[in-house]
Amino acid sequence: MMVRKVFSLFILWMCVVASILGEKVQAQGEGRKLILRIVSAETGQAISDVICSVWDSTHRRTAFAQTNHEGLVTFTILPHDHALSFALLGYKKRELLLASPELSVERATIRLESEEIKLREVHIKAPPITSHGDTLRYRVKAFAGAQDRYIEDVLKKLPGIQYNRENEILRFSETKPPEGGKRNRLK
Repeated sequence: MMVRKVFSLFILWMCVVASILGEKVQAQGEGRKLILRIVSAETGQAISDVICSVWDSTHRRTAFAQTNHEGLVTFTILPHDHALSFALLGYKKRELLLASPELSVERATIRLESEEIKLREVHIKAPPITSHGDTLRYRVKAFAGAQDRYIEDVLKKLPGIQYNRENEILRFSETKPPEGGKRNRLK
């Protein structure tokens, strides 16, 4: 008798679970399939790696995917979904309501316009002297002047090199600070 009650409860529980799962599957099945091809507005060529997102009415992302090498992406649109957005660096971001005429068909082509990216100007200032192990590297342009015609003229300006009267290099010394008056300690 006890086994029969447990078995009956188990069957009842399985029916409830199957009913709940069946409703979820049915709710998911209510969505419509949407196949999109994303192309360049200028050239008409497919654009790969576009991030396509599905949004609900509270502006929460419910799904997203990237276009493949043919510019294709597929979604199952559920009843609570509200809009689609498309984003890729170098193209204007585009948003469309699912109720728009463009998306009323199962297969749609979305055109993205290219957008110029403006970067701010960057200035890189290299140090005049760098070290690599026991080797010093001089950036010659930092020591060359408008009047310097020969490399000898520039060599005379390099810090740490001493010359005699015949302009022969006597020795290299780390004691003389580079131009600017501050001694840079080399690693």
